[in-house]
Amino acid sequence: MATRERGVALVVVLLLLSMTVLIAAEVMDRLEQDRTRTENTLMMEQGYAYLLSAESLGVRALTADREADRKAGEDIDACSEADWAVNIGPLPWDNGVFLVSIQDLQGRINLNNLVATREGQRTIDRVQVERLKRLLRLVLPGEAGAGAAEGLAEEAADWLDSNSLVDGMGGAEDTEYEFWRTGNTPMANVSELRALPSANATLWQAAGDNPLFSRYITALPEGTRVNVNTASAEVLQSLMAGMDSGVAEAIVDARGQQPFATVDEVLALPALSALTATQKTELKSALVVNSEYFQVSAQVAVGSRVMRLVSVVYRPLQGGAPRVVQRDLGQTFSAPEPACNPGWQDGEQETQG
Repeated sequence: MATRERGVALVVVLLLLSMTVLIAAEVMDRLEQDRTRTENTLMMEQGYAYLLSAESLGVRALTADREADRKAGEDIDACSEADWAVNIGPLPWDNGVFLVSIQDLQGRINLNNLVATREGQRTIDRVQVERLKRLLRLVLPGEAGAGAAEGLAEEAADWLDSNSLVDGMGGAEDTEYEFWRTGNTPMANVSELRALPSANATLWQAAGDNPLFSRYITALPEGTRVNVNTASAEVLQSLMAGMDSGVAEAIVDARGQQPFATVDEVLALPALSALTATQKTELKSALVVNSEYFQVSAQVAVGSRVMRLVSVVYRPLQGGAPRVVQRDLGQTFSAPEPACNPGWQDGEQETQG
């Protein structure tokens, strides 16, 4: 009998030991999960703090540029300016390293210019729609891109206007969408183009790494004009029907020697001498030599984690401190943009350390 009792006691002890081991293992596993979660949270918080610091560095560069312009008695923004149109970094800080670059958003076509607000109604501006079509034909690749240019421009215009009528061939209103309706409001981000019918998988597969969304178009308040000192040759060529690549390249070459102080200097270039007075007036109405909207692209590496923050900064021409009006943390997997705009020195900008 005693032997049986000792056997039962042994079984009970083994059972209790097994339960203790299982409980201990579960506790250790949860502790490890909590530790990892806490470590990741701290790293994310630290990374975001670094990103805000990097953003502030970009804003300070834009402030310094404005102060330098005032001292020099000029009011231009060009890719040759050392205060902001450079890649800043890599800069080590504590256990992180960050990079900053600034892009001029007014060197791009503004999607919200596709409509004009009159008496509270948003109506399509056909001149702006044609400009977007020309740009898309230049930057979208292959046959898929050429075929999508017409549709994307018309669909974007219908997305933005106030009515529910298809205004142009290839446009799209509510009836063309299965899961949503057109916005009928200004776009907040160029990624809204992905909602359009022509923005299909075939187009994105054909586009590959083509930086259409972030480097040739933008979404700014209605009425902005293109900065001739920072726009890419493709953007400049799209501004007027019949402008060939040679004229656009001539403008780019001229500003590389000396930024334009006025739009009249652009129109006086020999390459533009064949333009009619009407064409010059149209081109002049589309251009400026300075900018109010910029993009600060910050990237931070903390440990093994890479984070990116893309911020839109408004720096009013009439004075006042620059301020951040939009932040985007969702571009972690996109390719970092070079300073200023596409084509500027082909990525050979000066790096500040």
